[in-house]
Amino acid sequence: MDDEDIDDIVVTIGTNDLRSGFKHSLGSVHIYADWAMGNNEIPDEYLDDICILKLKERVRDERIVPVSLKYDVLYVKQIVTLAGWGASDNDKTIPRFMETISLPVQPMQECNRKLEKIVDYKVVELPMLYLCTFTDPEALLRCGDSGGPVLNENNELIAINDATCPLENNHPGLVNLHVNVYFYKKFIEATLRNKN
Repeated sequence: MDDEDIDDIVVTIGTNDLRSGFKHSLGSVHIYADWAMGNNEIPDEYLDDICILKLKERVRDERIVPVSLKYDVLYVKQIVTLAGWGASDNDKTIPRFMETISLPVQPMQECNRKLEKIVDYKVVELPMLYLCTFTDPEALLRCGDSGGPVLNENNELIAINDATCPLENNHPGLVNLHVNVYFYKKFIEATLRNKN
């Protein structure tokens, strides 16, 4: 992303409504894959969907409270809140208001078992970097939800929305996958230390 692209981006904060909120100019974009390659890290094929945006100016509204990060790997059975502006299945338009839902984190064995019922072959074990959520009735991530936050009950960011699994399948019984921020820890900390 070059400087001209950055100048065209406006970040809206302090709202769940795309038409309101406070507008801020983007100062810089830090992409995980670029950081990994520049730091002799081998980018994990699953960790390709995150970047950190830094604003040009400090947010000065005390009503806006940033979330903190929580680095852990054990969240099974905790209730988490997913947020996103995913497009509806019917018309593929992005909704005006951000949608949220609270779901339990499921044990990976249950996710693998559920996926085995959908596909005709045994599922390769999902990598440990994922958190898995599902419920009945279904509440699934949609196109546009990828990259959205997953917050625990203490309003701490613990994961990033990825996709439903299997991705190209309209079968009932899909699961949501979220990438645990623990696996981005070095990237996040290095980017926060960087003043650019």
